[in-house]
Amino acid sequence: MEAKKKKIEDTSYINDMPLSEYMGLYDSRLRNAWVVVCENKANKPHDEKEKVWVQTAFQTKDKQKVIDFIESSDRKDYYITANAFKSVHRVTEDSVQVPALILDLDIYKSLKYGSMAPEDVLPLLERDYFGKVVPYPNGVVFSGYGLYLVYDMQFTPGTPGTILKRKVIMKILFELLKDFGADSKSLDAAHVFRLPGTINGKNGEEVEVYSRFNSLPGYTLQQLQQSLPSLWDVYKKERKIVTQKEKKSVAPVHPFLKGQNLAADRLKDLKTIAKDIFKRNCEGYREHLLFLTRNFYHWMHEERFKNGDPLLFEESQTLALQFNDSYFIEPLPEEEVLKQTLNRKKLYRYSQAKINELFDLDLDAQIKLNIKTPEAVRHKNKIRLRKARGGSEKGKRAETRAAIVEAITANPEAPDYKIAELVKAKLGKCSDMTVKKVRAEL
Repeated sequence: MEAKKKKIEDTSYINDMPLSEYMGLYDSRLRNAWVVVCENKANKPHDEKEKVWVQTAFQTKDKQKVIDFIESSDRKDYYITANAFKSVHRVTEDSVQVPALILDLDIYKSLKYGSMAPEDVLPLLERDYFGKVVPYPNGVVFSGYGLYLVYDMQFTPGTPGTILKRKVIMKILFELLKDFGADSKSLDAAHVFRLPGTINGKNGEEVEVYSRFNSLPGYTLQQLQQSLPSLWDVYKKERKIVTQKEKKSVAPVHPFLKGQNLAADRLKDLKTIAKDIFKRNCEGYREHLLFLTRNFYHWMHEERFKNGDPLLFEESQTLALQFNDSYFIEPLPEEEVLKQTLNRKKLYRYSQAKINELFDLDLDAQIKLNIKTPEAVRHKNKIRLRKARGGSEKGKRAETRAAIVEAITANPEAPDYKIAELVKAKLGKCSDMTVKKVRAEL
């Protein structure tokens, strides 16, 4: 993780970042991107006919208008979206950019740390979690009674694939930080968070909202994903799920989870097919490769598939999108990957013969994949023997025949066994029968 390589002083948080600097998170290269500022009037005097939740949209290029809007108000209970949208409507489907990942920690709801002030919890997170359990956040916002962890993102367009990947990463962060009162609402791409420089008026009190940031560079979704355990690993640890491991033994080991192991091998084979056999030029095979990637991943987690675990389908979709980006010269459009590769009803246990047929795998390709069909084994043995002999069978036969013809021409009266001895002395191998066959052809 990049954050780990930085010096410790790079991670120290600078006090009280002003709103004008905080709005720098929303820098965008998009011409039409909107953020939504929300005012909650529940704790303010207001007409009963008025809306309690008032939303105002601003283009990301008009950040100063947001600042002026807040500073000209009473600053009480104002929120802003973490994502940017293609319209003034705050809905996940309209996301066009992910400027930051923000996780809300409601410290006051935590059974373990609820009696502590957020300012006292931060050192614990820095000591035991940041850079160890979770990537080091670029900033923290003290929201009054809790903390926001802010991961500044390099330019990340809000495609369906990135929004899904964002949700999976947020889910992992949520699971890892549950003890600190992590709020599941943070997973929603349209969720809003309090703005630094405003006031938290909850419970009739007025608490200043402020932020601190360090000098770490922005992350990419891939960097965050690589710095975190998989969602399945988090679940296994939390729910104390024990998976069976193979013990070391000199005797043959037969895995307990044979089907899952076979599915994992199939996933490796798909990568080899795309990368080494097709050289990433997978035109005509891409849909099958992506469909089977998801299918075999579901097979590895068969119980979760049978239970219809929605997070399993999100994980396999992320895997398919990564495969699409990494192993194809011309990746499929994301929309096509999302629509055409999901199967929720049935697990397909393709035989090796069926996979060979689907991807037109010849014997050489099967050998690369270490497939042990009878035909592939015979072909591999022939290649091994040919190499051991130092050349091809046809080349050896031609050399022997030429030597026999030369010996017969030089010694026309010599019997076959004499010719065989002459050739054997020269090449190391020749029989009377071989000489007889060559003589009959002359």
